[in-house]
Amino acid sequence: MVIRRHIYLQKKVNENRFEITIPSEMSSLQAELLYQFQSMKFHEQKLYKHFEENNKYIRIFFGGCYLRENNRLISIYPQIKLYKNGIVLISFRKMLPDIHLTSEEFIEDEVNIVTKSFNEILLPPGIIFANELESRKSSKYRIFNRKSQYKTIARILVTIKMATQPIHETDFSFNVIPMTTDQANEELNLDLIKDMFLVYIRYFANFSSLKPLNKRRNEKYNLYTYFRGVPSIYLIDFTNQPDSK
Repeated sequence: MVIRRHIYLQKKVNENRFEITIPSEMSSLQAELLYQFQSMKFHEQKLYKHFEENNKYIRIFFGGCYLRENNRLISIYPQIKLYKNGIVLISFRKMLPDIHLTSEEFIEDEVNIVTKSFNEILLPPGIIFANELESRKSSKYRIFNRKSQYKTIARILVTIKMATQPIHETDFSFNVIPMTTDQANEELNLDLIKDMFLVYIRYFANFSSLKPLNKRRNEKYNLYTYFRGVPSIYLIDFTNQPDSK
């Protein structure tokens, strides 16, 4: 069920500014995501105006993902931008701490995060769930034995529920499932997380409630070659600078 709310967006006389009115009945997390969505939309239209105006899309926000590097826990916030023309963009936003960083610290700790491997990653349960379902797909399943598929899914859900734990941030809490280097057969890095999100998209794009684990020879939707993730840095908040900068 989709609940529609009236969102009021007003552009200022200066086109580089806008204000948004948040409905009072929204939760704090809904209000935050709405603000982030509208803020990103505003800046993307300025950066890629022609492309954004001619290509409809939906943007999907997820709970936080966390990367553990020794005693340091790094928070990233994934979102999927799915265009009508079939382009899929997966972004992992990282908010910089409100502290002074030297240029060396900024490059090493923030920009180079895409090159690092981690001791542990913690992901939203839905991502783990979709990847587990995709791995259980088999051509041996047929429509007449879908009850056995439902039983398999029920067992997976129990395992997912038992492994889920909360992560508490300053303003919000998110449920996650930890993955350690002992559990994975490959390095724990952003590339792995990206691949798991792509599996999530592929599984639910081809989902069938009658045959949820049936592996078909030709799926309706496929994901083709994509680029390796690289960092993009958007400076959208300036101190003591005019809005036109």
